[in-house]
Amino acid sequence: MKIINKIIKKFKKTDEPNKIDYLLFGIISVLLFVCFLYSDIVITTEHTLNFMDVIKSGDFMDFYKVNYNLKINGLNTTVCYDILIYFIFMIWNIPLYIASRFMGINILKSFLCKLWIKGIVILFLYLTCKVMKKIFEELNIDKKLSKWGILIFASSPIIFSIIFMMCQYDIIPIFFIMLGILAYLKNEEKKFILYFMLAIPMKLFALFIFIPLLLLKEKRIFYIGTKTICSISVLLVCRILENFMPLYYESVQNFNGSMIERLSNIGFDISTGSVSIFMILYIIICIYCYSVKFKNKKHFQDLTIYIPFIVYAVLFTFFKVTHPQWYIYITPFITIMILKNTKNFKLNFLLEMCMNISLIYIHFVYFWWVFDTNCITLMLGKSPFKGNILDSTNFLDLNTSFGLTKYMPIVYSIYFATILYLAILNFPKEESKQETVIIERSLIWSRMAIILPFALMLLLLYIL
Repeated sequence: MKIINKIIKKFKKTDEPNKIDYLLFGIISVLLFVCFLYSDIVITTEHTLNFMDVIKSGDFMDFYKVNYNLKINGLNTTVCYDILIYFIFMIWNIPLYIASRFMGINILKSFLCKLWIKGIVILFLYLTCKVMKKIFEELNIDKKLSKWGILIFASSPIIFSIIFMMCQYDIIPIFFIMLGILAYLKNEEKKFILYFMLAIPMKLFALFIFIPLLLLKEKRIFYIGTKTICSISVLLVCRILENFMPLYYESVQNFNGSMIERLSNIGFDISTGSVSIFMILYIIICIYCYSVKFKNKKHFQDLTIYIPFIVYAVLFTFFKVTHPQWYIYITPFITIMILKNTKNFKLNFLLEMCMNISLIYIHFVYFWWVFDTNCITLMLGKSPFKGNILDSTNFLDLNTSFGLTKYMPIVYSIYFATILYLAILNFPKEESKQETVIIERSLIWSRMAIILPFALMLLLLYIL
């Protein structure tokens, strides 16, 4: 009886996460990690092995050429990213290169090789958590509360779906972005620019927050221009080099062209043309950052976290067809914002939960080909069972079968309303009252479990 009372007492203590919290996180993480694999990272891995081939043979400039319309796992693929990120993949995939090129192992048929392929995103998730811990320290957030913050970030439904299931590598530029944010908070300007120099060529989304953050501190026009040029210098070097590489333009034109088009697709017409809602709001944010004057350190820290959040919230809300993996850019900033706004911690947490539920549902239905039973087949092989009792392989089928399509506007509205309220509720004020945060373990567990019905339903469809 004493042992049971001791366990109950320990469970009720919520000043920091305990072993049960980490165990639940571990169980969900492992389940998703070993059962799901989306084709994007498989394709990128194959491109990386070819990258190592052209370096080994001295034909570095043929990188885009050898990967042009390359058939991988039944799909015609091309390289659509700048070359910098492939150097990171190259280092990680040296063991796979040895296994593939020297031992004759088919890495797409080896379960252990597929675990290794996925491992790079887990590594960068871990590294990002380490950086976030340092950011919490810089923001003077209590050490025990910081532990909850790391768990809240790592157990986000978006992290579960994008990192552990989909295995998307946007976490790599996020790692460098968060290093840049840490340097920014510590007034280490050279490091701030350096880390964004590395992040921007991996995904241009980093540039969208670099500019307003620069404007927040720098008011001299000449230095704004020179520092912006410095931030894109690595990207410019990559682009100049790539333009001398055969079939580079043909490889990236569809991807880059569609991104620009989608960026300006949501808007309205004026007398002489059309305008983009995102660009209007983004310009307003930049003007605000240039004009605002922070009077104390806390106000500056609040703005440093809020600005990236609001930029990405606006970008991905008013971007025509936002891919699921892009929402991961918002996740670290929402987490930090929730921990800093102690007065509204519970309300923020509930709003973020509702936002996540709506986003996960939207992603599983709208991007049905990303989250379907093929992702399980790619990881585990064909199901040993024959037939499909439910005659479905994805959530679009289920959504249609149960007549839920007509309710999708409500789901979209929940997302829009919650992220809008988060933006309003957390707008930085010069003075804000700090209160003690009481963590409710039931809320943490409920949030962790959001992904389970979706994942388990796909596993059921796979088995049946």
